[in-house]
Formats: sequence, C-alpha cells, structure tokens
Amino acid sequence: MAEDVVLEYLQNHHEIADSQLFAAQANINHDDIANAINSLTDHGYVDSQEIIEETWLLTEAGKTYAVHGSPEVRLFLAIPQEGITKDELQKKFDASEFKIACAKAAQNRWVDFGRQLVTRKIQLVDNDKVQTLLLQIQNAEENISQDDIKALTKRKLIVLQVKQGFSVRRGPNYALQQ
Repeated sequence: MAEDVVLEYLQNHHEIADSQLFAAQANINHDDIANAINSLTDHGYVDSQEIIEETWLLTEAGKTYAVHGSPEVRLFLAIPQEGITKDELQKKFDASEFKIACAKAAQNRWVDFGRQLVTRKIQLVDNDKVQTLLLQIQNAEENISQDDIKALTKRKLIVLQVKQGFSVRRGPNYALQQ
C-alpha cells in the first residue's frame, strides 16, 4: 500500500523532498513509508537519498530554566546583601533544585556558605548564561559552542533528536505499477 502511494505521488510530482513530511501528509506511519522507499529503491523504481536531521531539544528541566532562569542565578538573586541562613534560603527551592543551585553557585564562586549565613561573594551576576544558551537552542540558533552543548547535555537540559528520512525521485525502472 505505501509503495503505491509513493509511486502515485511521483507520477504527478518531481520528487518527495522529505519522507517525514510526506508520511505525515499522507497519514501513513513513516516506518511504512521508509520500508516502501527502501523496497522501491532496491528494485530501481525510485532513487532515494537519506536525510539525517539533528536537532537539540530542551528537556523539561531545560524548558523550566529557559523560562525562569537557572537555579544558580535564582539562588544568587534570593540572597539579600546582608546574607541569609541556609535554612531560610532552602525554603525558596525544592530539594533537588537547591542542591544543584548551591553546587553551581559555589563552583562559579558567587556565594559563600558560612557557618551562620550564606552571603554573596560578588555584587552582581550580569548574565544568566545557562538561560541564554537554552533560549538560543529553543530558537534554533546555531552559534553555540560544542563546550556549551556538552555542559548543557551533562546537566540534562538538552537532548539530541535525530530524524531520519529520505528524498525520493523516480528511478530508472519507474512505473506506476510494480
């Protein structure tokens, strides 16, 4: 059935530019279309080129950070100039996020976790780099370094989505019927 749909389409069109889009428009599972294309290619009915598209997507945590900012920046902003007890600060975050925020803020040398108070080591964090990078990925900007991609992946804020498909044209043995 999927073979017939591909052949009928190519009867009136020059090519199928993207089998993923074609399958969606034809309301057919892409695996069925891909199997049909492979079979038709093997018999010379069509010529096909594999298309591999890699896209970075935000995880749920990444989406949250893109909207609200990274936990480390939010932690820094939650510390008043005079300092705050760790218990009071912890009430402003859920447990897992607080642990991440503390670790990253300490790693960045933004805060000091003293015996009595948590205080700022610097006066201002002028940019939430994590949030900025996540927004760039969300907007499909391509000027992001591999080091930044690696760091965001390690923090499980982004995942790689790989879409495979085909572009298809009539082959040397093309016929409407097999």
